Parts: sequence; structure tokens; C-alpha cells
Amino acid sequence: MSGLTEAQIEVLLRPIKPSRVAKRDGQSNVEAYDVRAHLTRMFGFCNWDEVAAEPTTLLYEQETTTKNGKPAYKVAYRATRRLVIRSQDGEHLCTYEGGAVGEAVMPDYLRGDAHDFALKKAESQALKRAAINLGDGFGLSLYRKGSIDPVVVSVVGFSAGASRAPDLAEPDVTEEQHDVYVAADESPLSVPTEPEIDWESEAPPASDDHPSDAGAPMISDQQVKQMQTLFGKLGIKERDAKLKYLSDQVGEAVGSSKDLTMKEAARVIGVLRAEADAR
Repeated sequence: MSGLTEAQIEVLLRPIKPSRVAKRDGQSNVEAYDVRAHLTRMFGFCNWDEVAAEPTTLLYEQETTTKNGKPAYKVAYRATRRLVIRSQDGEHLCTYEGGAVGEAVMPDYLRGDAHDFALKKAESQALKRAAINLGDGFGLSLYRKGSIDPVVVSVVGFSAGASRAPDLAEPDVTEEQHDVYVAADESPLSVPTEPEIDWESEAPPASDDHPSDAGAPMISDQQVKQMQTLFGKLGIKERDAKLKYLSDQVGEAVGSSKDLTMKEAARVIGVLRAEADAR
């Protein structure tokens, strides 16, 4: 049937595993690297291709400023990617296309990174939109308000067997670097590589004077560790100095890093990384 094996069809009819669903800013999604991994699990290393359906286009490059008023560039690209699926015998089975726009804002001395992040985001999002045509395992059901319940529950002419298809090794996802939303003076998050400085152990409770967006996801433990590492690189060791730095970046008094939302933390990390790289 359709050139796919029964085992492949049975796996395609399964709902997505919750461990493969990433959460960001209250939205559910499948990371681009995990989409690529799942394509390989399903079809093999040599039986799928991702190519440009049309040339990737620079939409704009504009001078702007970061949140704290420093010179920056805003860049956006539009990409259309074509996903080609083949059978185990190499026979062409189907072709899907998806398009997306990726935008990034970075300080002016990281102008190249702004292009790099915007381009990667556009291409990754375009691939994901092409792949959802393969069903729930590629995130189709997530478009129904983040549901992991399958949308495609059957295929005409095929009855799924209880044990025909093997279980796939599908590891838990981690946030992909170039899929991270890059807003004013933000940059993608990196894994800490230096000893962390414990500056939050005596932090006071979050202040009600800091009006974070209601319902916005708060700073993650990973982001706290990243800020700790970057403060260490910049030689900012005193707790009061760190809190003053955070307050200056968000424009309001901050009593603890835990007061920040994930977006605010990402912006601060972007500025810290840019300052560390400039040294």
C-alpha cells in the first residue's frame, strides 16, 4: 500500500510521544532536529531528502536598537523547503513543501549572527511545516491546541496490528539552539561550560513590584545557570551587582533572577553573551 511497509504505516498512525513535545512560551512544538531524527527513524538514512523549493530570500535587514538602547540589526529571511520521501527500494513516494519566515535581532557587532539565526529559523520552521503532512508523529495534532491525541487515527484499506511495528527509540527532546526565539538583544541559549557561581541561594522572594507578564513562563533553571556562568566570565561576582545589572536590562527593580520571565531572561543572556564575546 502506497510504497510504505505496514510497519511504517502503523508507526505513522501512532500519537506523538509526550517526551518529544517541546514547550516554549506556552506553545507546544516539535524541534527541527527531532523532526530530522524521526524522518530517519521512519524511512532510513538515505530515503528522505530536504531541499530548497525556491531560493531562500532576505526580506529585510534594518538598523534598530536593543531594549537597553544599544545599536542592533533586525534581520528576516523567508524559506521554502521541499521534503521528498522514498520507499526502502528507493522509489519516490511523495513530496511535501512548507514555508516560513525567521527573524532575529542582535547587537550591531553580532550582525552576522543575526543573519545566521534568522536563516536557520526560517529553514527549520519550513521543514517542520512540510513534515506535518506525515501525521501526528511529526506534530500534526499539536495544531489542535497542543493536543497529543492523534488526528489521523486510521488509513483506508489498512488495519493496524497490535504488535507488527517495533517500538522506536525516541529520546526526550531538549530545546534546539537555533529554534529559540530571538528578540531584541536576545541570542540562543548555550550550555554552561564554566563553574557556576551560587548567587541565588540567599535571594529574597520575588517582589510584587516587578510586573512580569501574567501567565508568562518564568525563567528556567537552565537560564539561571547560563546567567551565572556569563556573570563569572564578565567578573560580576557580587550579588548586588548582578541584581543591578538585571534591573538595568529589564528597566525595573529585580530582587531575584527568579523574577524574570523566560523572554526577559533570554534577552539578558543575549546581552551578557555579546559583552563576553566582545572582550
